[in-house]
Amino acid sequence: MSAYQTDIVLEDYPYKTAHVHGRCYETLQQLAPQEVCEVLDRAGDTRLQQRVWRWSRREREVSLMQVMYETVLRALGSTGHRQHFQALARTVSWDELQRCLGSIPLQERGLAAEALLLGIAGILSYNTYTCGTMDAETRQYVMALQDYWHTFPADVQQCAWHDMNWRQPHVRPANTPERRLAGMAQILAHYHDTSLFDAAVALCHTSYRERAVQPVRTLSHALARLLDVPTLSYWTRRAHLGGRISKGQRLIGTQRSRTVVIDAMLPALMLYAQHSADAALHAHLLACYHTAPLLPDNSRASCSCSRTFVATMKAIARAVIFPSCERHWETMSCQV
Repeated sequence: MSAYQTDIVLEDYPYKTAHVHGRCYETLQQLAPQEVCEVLDRAGDTRLQQRVWRWSRREREVSLMQVMYETVLRALGSTGHRQHFQALARTVSWDELQRCLGSIPLQERGLAAEALLLGIAGILSYNTYTCGTMDAETRQYVMALQDYWHTFPADVQQCAWHDMNWRQPHVRPANTPERRLAGMAQILAHYHDTSLFDAAVALCHTSYRERAVQPVRTLSHALARLLDVPTLSYWTRRAHLGGRISKGQRLIGTQRSRTVVIDAMLPALMLYAQHSADAALHAHLLACYHTAPLLPDNSRASCSCSRTFVATMKAIARAVIFPSCERHWETMSCQV
């Protein structure tokens, strides 16, 4: 049973209904604030260790550079698409994608990378049938993607998904799969001479050498900036093909970048430190994790927080408000 439990990725399970959020809040209500902080700190460390362990098994099969690509693309997926993004990263590796882009001029590589990832995901082929109903910019964009797609090797084109439904309700326009894949495409194009993994490792070593003058918490911000690639992509103004958003937005927002750093990049980098037997760097990365900015609450955290808050308010009401009302009522009854 324990072997099966280690293979279960709890975040892949649906937690959208209130009755499946568990009853941790009942335990937390019995603890003092400092004890609650200690429990949450231990839970966070355990979660990080589980991620490192889970990706260490993948590292036995592929390079650390590929592990980083898979972890980051998975973390870019919104709820319901994480597994699909991870499977997509395994379909065509980082090295294979870079080989496809090797002959593309640098100024065109971002657009070609979008054609590559959207084509493999099946988003490009699925939407081209409706070109006649698209606006001029979208039609021109799709035609350019098609032109690039047909230049890629046949074995890559054969990897394209055709039956995947990427539509999902309750996803914000800025978080659609198309925009997230376009964000990864721009990263792929930007790190053409190196890789995202190599750039992150170099940052970590620099941060460790300068730890006497630079606080360790600056490392998480520097890692997040690796994902903020300058681009004029079509998707900075679009949520879907043909669907506009109110104003231009970054393909990977600040909050999502921080989440990717914590959930994907740091586990992969800690795995690198373990692989290199560099205990000092591993401790530095753990300190970066402990000092990183707080992430936005997910649905489970929000539910537990609201339940705890509501229960606390009810307790306050029972202890303070209700007795006061009862005394007020007794006073009024006596006056009558």
